[in-house]
Amino acid sequence: RDSPLESGSPRVGEEDGSASSSEAYAAPTGLDPSPLERRHVYDLYDAIAPHFDRTRFARWPGVVSFLDSLPPHALLVDVGCGNGKYMFHPRAAPPFALGVDISAPLLRLVTVRGGEAAVGDGVAVPLRDGVADAAVAVAVLHHVEARERRLKVLEELVRLVKKGGRVLVYVWAAQQEEPERTVKKWTAMEGRRND
Repeated sequence: RDSPLESGSPRVGEEDGSASSSEAYAAPTGLDPSPLERRHVYDLYDAIAPHFDRTRFARWPGVVSFLDSLPPHALLVDVGCGNGKYMFHPRAAPPFALGVDISAPLLRLVTVRGGEAAVGDGVAVPLRDGVADAAVAVAVLHHVEARERRLKVLEELVRLVKKGGRVLVYVWAAQQEEPERTVKKWTAMEGRRND
Protein backbone atom coordinates (compact mmCIF):
# COMPACT_ATOMS: atom_id res chain seq x y z
CA ARG A 1 0.00 0.00 0.00
CA ASP A 2 1.24 3.48 -0.80
CA SER A 3 2.18 5.56 2.21
CA PRO A 4 0.09 8.66 2.87
CA LEU A 5 3.25 10.29 4.20
CA GLU A 6 4.91 12.92 2.06
CA SER A 7 8.27 11.85 0.69
CA GLY A 8 11.06 12.23 3.24
CA SER A 9 8.76 12.64 6.25
CA PRO A 10 10.06 10.82 9.33
CA ARG A 11 8.07 7.94 10.78
CA VAL A 12 8.31 7.32 14.48
CA GLY A 13 11.43 5.32 15.18
CA GLU A 14 13.36 6.77 12.24
CA GLU A 15 14.70 9.68 14.25
CA ASP A 16 18.15 9.14 15.71
CA GLY A 17 17.14 10.23 19.21
CA SER A 18 19.84 12.86 19.48
CA ALA A 19 17.54 15.87 19.34
CA SER A 20 14.45 16.90 21.26
CA SER A 21 11.25 17.38 19.31
CA SER A 22 11.72 21.14 19.40
CA GLU A 23 15.23 20.86 17.93
CA ALA A 24 14.33 18.24 15.33
CA TYR A 25 11.28 19.93 13.82
CA ALA A 26 11.63 22.65 11.20
CA ALA A 27 8.45 24.59 10.44
CA PRO A 28 7.85 26.23 7.09
CA THR A 29 9.51 29.63 6.82
CA GLY A 30 7.60 32.26 8.73
CA LEU A 31 5.66 29.74 10.79
CA ASP A 32 8.30 28.80 13.32
CA PRO A 33 7.05 28.28 16.86
CA SER A 34 8.25 30.82 19.38
CA PRO A 35 10.86 29.86 21.99
CA LEU A 36 8.03 29.96 24.55
CA GLU A 37 5.97 27.44 22.55
CA ARG A 38 9.01 25.22 22.01
CA ARG A 39 9.81 25.16 25.72
CA HIS A 40 6.28 24.90 27.12
CA VAL A 41 4.75 22.62 24.49
CA TYR A 42 7.34 20.70 22.47
CA ASP A 43 9.89 20.09 25.23
CA LEU A 44 7.26 19.73 27.95
CA TYR A 45 5.35 16.94 26.19
CA ASP A 46 8.59 15.11 25.43
CA ALA A 47 9.42 15.22 29.15
CA ILE A 48 5.98 14.21 30.46
CA ALA A 49 5.01 11.59 27.87
CA PRO A 50 4.74 8.61 30.29
CA HIS A 51 2.74 10.62 32.85
CA PHE A 52 0.54 12.08 30.11
CA ASP A 53 -0.19 8.58 28.84
CA ARG A 54 -1.18 7.33 32.29
CA THR A 55 -3.54 10.25 32.91
CA ARG A 56 -5.03 11.00 29.45
CA PHE A 57 -7.13 8.01 28.53
CA ALA A 58 -10.75 9.12 28.94
CA ARG A 59 -12.29 10.04 25.60
CA TRP A 60 -14.39 13.21 25.40
CA PRO A 61 -18.03 12.42 24.55
CA GLY A 62 -18.26 14.98 21.73
CA VAL A 63 -15.24 13.48 19.99
CA VAL A 64 -16.58 9.96 20.46
CA SER A 65 -19.90 11.02 18.87
CA PHE A 66 -18.00 12.39 15.87
CA LEU A 67 -15.99 9.17 15.51
CA ASP A 68 -19.16 7.08 15.92
CA SER A 69 -20.69 8.99 13.00
CA LEU A 70 -17.91 8.05 10.57
CA PRO A 71 -18.63 5.33 8.03
CA PRO A 72 -16.83 2.00 8.49
CA HIS A 73 -13.25 2.03 7.23
CA ALA A 74 -13.07 5.82 7.01
CA LEU A 75 -9.46 7.01 7.16
CA LEU A 76 -8.93 9.37 10.11
CA VAL A 77 -5.99 11.71 10.65
CA ASP A 78 -5.54 12.82 14.26
CA VAL A 79 -3.42 15.99 14.31
CA GLY A 80 -1.86 16.47 17.72
CA CYS A 81 -2.74 12.88 18.57
CA GLY A 82 -0.64 12.69 21.75
CA ASN A 83 -0.87 9.11 23.01
CA GLY A 84 -3.39 8.20 20.30
CA LYS A 85 -6.42 7.66 22.50
CA TYR A 86 -8.82 8.61 19.69
CA MET A 87 -6.93 6.58 17.09
CA PHE A 88 -7.93 3.38 18.85
CA HIS A 89 -11.67 4.07 18.87
CA PRO A 90 -13.43 1.14 17.12
CA ARG A 91 -14.46 3.31 14.12
CA ALA A 92 -10.97 4.73 13.65
CA ALA A 93 -8.71 1.92 14.79
CA PRO A 94 -5.56 1.11 12.82
CA PRO A 95 -5.09 0.68 9.93
CA PHE A 96 -7.76 3.37 9.43
CA ALA A 97 -6.14 6.01 11.65
CA LEU A 98 -2.95 8.02 11.29
CA GLY A 99 -1.54 10.13 14.08
CA VAL A 100 0.65 13.20 13.82
CA ASP A 101 2.23 14.90 16.80
CA ILE A 102 5.31 16.96 17.55
CA SER A 103 6.33 14.69 20.44
CA ALA A 104 8.27 11.61 19.35
CA PRO A 105 8.06 10.09 22.87
CA LEU A 106 4.24 10.27 22.76
CA LEU A 107 4.19 8.82 19.26
CA ARG A 108 6.33 5.88 20.35
CA LEU A 109 3.47 5.00 22.71
CA VAL A 110 1.11 5.03 19.71
CA THR A 111 3.33 2.73 17.65
CA VAL A 112 3.87 0.31 20.55
CA ARG A 113 0.09 -0.17 20.55
CA GLY A 114 0.10 -0.85 16.81
CA GLY A 115 -0.79 2.62 15.55
CA GLU A 116 0.68 4.44 12.57
CA ALA A 117 2.21 7.81 13.44
CA ALA A 118 4.49 10.48 12.04
CA VAL A 119 6.37 13.29 13.70
CA GLY A 120 5.06 16.66 12.56
CA ASP A 121 3.61 19.99 13.54
CA GLY A 122 -0.02 20.87 12.83
CA VAL A 123 1.11 23.80 10.66
CA ALA A 124 2.82 21.43 8.21
CA VAL A 125 1.33 17.95 8.50
CA PRO A 126 3.55 15.49 6.61
CA LEU A 127 0.67 13.82 4.75
CA ARG A 128 -0.57 14.14 1.18
CA ASP A 129 -3.48 16.40 0.25
CA GLY A 130 -6.90 14.77 0.49
CA VAL A 131 -5.61 11.60 2.11
CA ALA A 132 -8.34 11.31 4.76
CA ASP A 133 -12.07 10.97 5.08
CA ALA A 134 -11.92 12.84 8.38
CA ALA A 135 -9.43 14.81 10.45
CA VAL A 136 -9.51 15.80 14.10
CA ALA A 137 -7.55 18.19 16.28
CA VAL A 138 -8.57 17.65 19.88
CA ALA A 139 -7.20 20.02 22.54
CA VAL A 140 -4.55 21.27 20.12
CA LEU A 141 -5.21 24.92 19.30
CA HIS A 142 -4.59 26.21 22.83
CA HIS A 143 -1.02 24.85 22.52
CA VAL A 144 -0.35 27.01 19.46
CA GLU A 145 0.72 30.50 20.48
CA ALA A 146 0.57 32.64 17.34
CA ARG A 147 -2.70 33.42 15.55
CA GLU A 148 -1.07 32.76 12.14
CA ARG A 149 0.02 29.30 13.29
CA ARG A 150 -3.48 28.50 14.64
CA LEU A 151 -5.03 29.50 11.30
CA LYS A 152 -2.48 27.35 9.47
CA VAL A 153 -3.44 24.34 11.63
CA LEU A 154 -7.06 24.82 10.55
CA GLU A 155 -6.01 25.13 6.89
CA GLU A 156 -4.00 21.91 7.21
CA LEU A 157 -6.98 20.00 8.60
CA VAL A 158 -9.05 21.03 5.59
CA ARG A 159 -6.17 20.19 3.20
CA LEU A 160 -5.92 16.67 4.61
CA VAL A 161 -9.52 15.63 3.95
CA LYS A 162 -11.01 14.53 0.66
CA LYS A 163 -13.74 16.61 -0.94
CA GLY A 164 -16.79 16.04 1.25
CA GLY A 165 -14.56 14.98 4.16
CA ARG A 166 -15.23 16.02 7.73
CA VAL A 167 -13.12 17.97 10.22
CA LEU A 168 -13.57 18.23 13.98
CA VAL A 169 -11.74 20.82 16.05
CA TYR A 170 -12.38 20.46 19.75
CA VAL A 171 -11.11 23.04 22.22
CA TRP A 172 -11.27 23.49 25.94
CA ALA A 173 -14.04 25.65 27.32
CA ALA A 174 -13.13 29.22 28.20
CA GLN A 175 -14.26 28.47 31.74
CA GLN A 176 -13.10 25.27 33.39
CA GLU A 177 -14.24 23.64 36.61
CA GLU A 178 -12.26 24.34 39.77
CA PRO A 179 -8.70 22.94 39.44
CA GLU A 180 -8.97 20.97 42.69
CA ARG A 181 -12.09 19.19 41.41
CA THR A 182 -10.40 18.34 38.12
CA VAL A 183 -7.32 16.89 39.87
CA LYS A 184 -9.50 14.82 42.22
CA LYS A 185 -11.60 13.49 39.31
CA TRP A 186 -8.58 12.48 37.20
CA THR A 187 -6.71 11.02 40.16
CA ALA A 188 -9.69 8.77 40.90
CA MET A 189 -9.68 7.60 37.28
CA GLU A 190 -5.94 6.98 37.05
CA GLY A 191 -5.15 3.41 36.16
CA ARG A 192 -8.32 2.87 34.07
CA ARG A 193 -7.92 3.01 30.32
CA ASN A 194 -10.14 2.86 27.24
CA ASP A 195 -7.65 0.95 25.05
